[in-house]
Amino acid sequence: MHRFEWIKGFFSFSKAETRGIIVLLIILMVLLVIKSVMYKKLDKYDLQSYYPNDTTITSESEGHFNNSLGLASRSKLPKVISRPVDPNTASYNDLTAIGVPSRVARTLIKYREKGGVYSTPDDLLKVYGFDSSLYSTLKNFLYFSPKKTKPASNSKIPDQMFSIELNRSDSVVLERLPGIGPVLAARIIKYRNKLGGFYSSEQLTEVYGITDSLFLILTKYIETDTSLINKMNINSLSLEEFEQHPYLNRFQAKAIISYRRLIGPFTSVNQLVANYLVPEETYYHLLPYLTVN
Repeated sequence: MHRFEWIKGFFSFSKAETRGIIVLLIILMVLLVIKSVMYKKLDKYDLQSYYPNDTTITSESEGHFNNSLGLASRSKLPKVISRPVDPNTASYNDLTAIGVPSRVARTLIKYREKGGVYSTPDDLLKVYGFDSSLYSTLKNFLYFSPKKTKPASNSKIPDQMFSIELNRSDSVVLERLPGIGPVLAARIIKYRNKLGGFYSSEQLTEVYGITDSLFLILTKYIETDTSLINKMNINSLSLEEFEQHPYLNRFQAKAIISYRRLIGPFTSVNQLVANYLVPEETYYHLLPYLTVN
């Protein structure tokens, strides 16, 4: 019997040791219960309903779902892949599901609600923020419904359709547009000079006197050449020159000048928003005009 005394001693615990073991066991049981409850809740989630409409759930989109719940993901850059959508009928959720940025999706829908129609990729590229790079990424997820023939109208429409480029047209050319007289033509040119050129035809709605209804008529006849935009070098412009731009106020202009004086020249235009010198929305409006060179 003495041979087994050491075994008996091995399983003997003091009161303090016994209490410690009991506490550890309780903690383990609590952790197991929490883990069990968490996974039961996850099972109740419907991944298909997490993404809008007919979104196809892939390993990447499932990783995005897991990330939103704070779980490990197999993909650092989640990608949601949907069936192709028609920009003329797609909802906000449909557009963002295929990768359209939120602000651009809202602009697409706003233009559509005013009566705009997207018949070709060029129509999308006229939307503020929807550039060729974004279209190249999303083109496989977009399709355009066939163009419907409009009934004859008694309204006055030019016999021959024409197109006017906003950034190079003088007042004489602009006055060819329906609803544009000498006063509005002068305002368009004045605002164009302050901006440094139009990046999107939708910027015309920022000109005093261009109503939404008039803009819808004008969209048939206007286009913009972004290569004609005058860039603003944020490393050399003066306070007064910054203030003249319609998208900047005096406070923001002073912030840019102060940063440049205290920190040094900008190496990237992204530093404007990264250092909170301008709001994010203002930054995106300014982006087509900015340069550090």
